[in-house]
Amino acid sequence: MVIIRYVSFILSLFTAYSALAQKPHVEIIVEQSEVEVGNQFTIIVKSNLMGELKINLPDEFEQGVNVFSRSEQDFDGNTGESTRTVFHGRSGSIHTAGTFTIGPAFIRHGNKVYKSNKVRIKVVTEESNAASTLDENIFRKPATGAIEVEKQKIYCGEAIVLQPVIYSKFIPNGFVDYERCTFSTPVDQHFLVKPDEVTPTQINANGHKCYKLEFNRQVVFVNSPGEIFIKPFQMTLKSGFEGYSVRAKRAHFKVVPLPGGAPKSFLGGVGTFKINHEIDKLEAKQGDIVTLTVVISGQGNLHDISKPKIDFGKNFNLYGDPEIVENLKFTTKGAQGEIRIIYHLQAITDGFSKFPNLMMSYFDPKQEKYCTITSQPAQIVVESNPSFVLKNDTTASSKEMSVTHFNDKNSVSKSIFTSSTAKWVGFSAPVCAAFLFLLFRRKQGEEEEEEEPQAIQVFEQKVTQFNTGEFLSVLQAHANNRNVLPFFTQLSKDLQVATSIAAKGDGNWVLSTDEKKQFFEDENFSEEFKSMFFDLQQKCELCRYGGQKQEDDLSVYLTNAETILKTLEK
Repeated sequence: MVIIRYVSFILSLFTAYSALAQKPHVEIIVEQSEVEVGNQFTIIVKSNLMGELKINLPDEFEQGVNVFSRSEQDFDGNTGESTRTVFHGRSGSIHTAGTFTIGPAFIRHGNKVYKSNKVRIKVVTEESNAASTLDENIFRKPATGAIEVEKQKIYCGEAIVLQPVIYSKFIPNGFVDYERCTFSTPVDQHFLVKPDEVTPTQINANGHKCYKLEFNRQVVFVNSPGEIFIKPFQMTLKSGFEGYSVRAKRAHFKVVPLPGGAPKSFLGGVGTFKINHEIDKLEAKQGDIVTLTVVISGQGNLHDISKPKIDFGKNFNLYGDPEIVENLKFTTKGAQGEIRIIYHLQAITDGFSKFPNLMMSYFDPKQEKYCTITSQPAQIVVESNPSFVLKNDTTASSKEMSVTHFNDKNSVSKSIFTSSTAKWVGFSAPVCAAFLFLLFRRKQGEEEEEEEPQAIQVFEQKVTQFNTGEFLSVLQAHANNRNVLPFFTQLSKDLQVATSIAAKGDGNWVLSTDEKKQFFEDENFSEEFKSMFFDLQQKCELCRYGGQKQEDDLSVYLTNAETILKTLEK
């Protein structure tokens, strides 16, 4: 036992002497000379020295979470020399294309500082789509991730489908440390499947049998032109008790502006749409309320189309603000369904009243041109109502006053008709009036036949405040009637408007999820509030594509909505 300890002591002294006898060496190693924008790579500092380490890194370098330090010791039996090597590593990424210098690294050992070499790395942008993922290289790894992009170029407002996938040689029994895809600019994204639900299928790709895992398929809308970079997802696939880290390639697509020369009736729609009138009655009396519904249907960015404001002329008065009911769902075609704008109108004039034909223009990305459509004509017969009095209308008041004056027994009008001249005028006047009336009606009929469809005018008004009580009253009505889809559709709009007013002072502003998170962070909202808000927002999204059961109690969501809206109003 003593001999063993003595031998161990001699070997330790020899190892220490050999280490001191080594020539100081510091080296930077980067295994990749070229890397894609946003993809992580590892920088390793290899040295036979122990001491304080510093390394010069470019300003564009973003530190990753993987940092390690390890040492190796080798004994050469031929020479009797022992060498000790220390490795310091760190991961990171660069999000700007170009060529960057890494290093030198410096290690302070004792009173001396030792300097390493420099390494240059080229950061490039590389297109990534479904076709490029199925190459031979991906099958050299146990699993590889990719983002399948439907197309490489879209127009502002056009829908595009993104599909994260993993090609794996083994069947995973779960995943951990999952980070979703993020975007270089705010986008309007809607999941087409339940978030984070993974569906594995066995496929044969290029002669290789593997498993394809699809998850988080989503449709995305971007309203500003430019290059959109998708920061890839990453996760650790579990196989039994072991795990394999997977990170997809960085993908991107280009958004181009809509061409110039948009018609005046353009509402911002990108896709294919229709417009139509619906009226609740064909006959009415003066003073009756008539309901006219304008229905805009189709597929594309239907949820982002501006709502029309129509000039109904002298025949009708708009009674209150129009109601807006959305019945749509998000699919691979974008937002599909219809939007109903319901106008409550008071009939003013008697006779045949014609509603203006509506003209609407949209941009068709497949044809790459603007298209214009018109609604079908609609009219109503309004019966005269002698008892109807139009309030707050100077024209109606003056007519009423003239009639009262004409029927006054003490008025001068009665004495005028006592003369013979007046009798002749009184006899001929109705005949002339009848002739002029017929001529006027004929002319009016010709003008109505030649009437051009009325173009919808868009009026954008800044909404700077909201009333929680009004929001809750509408939600309460839907909850009482168990109108699940209208409840969550309205709630989604209320949350968006309330947050936009609180953050930007304008309810028309559309905030992305990242912008909402940043606003809540800046304003020091509680974690409980943030969790409640985003859970409720996700519930709204799930309901819009069938994720909400009809029998579920809406009162719980109504209570949470009240808490959130009152907090934002303050």
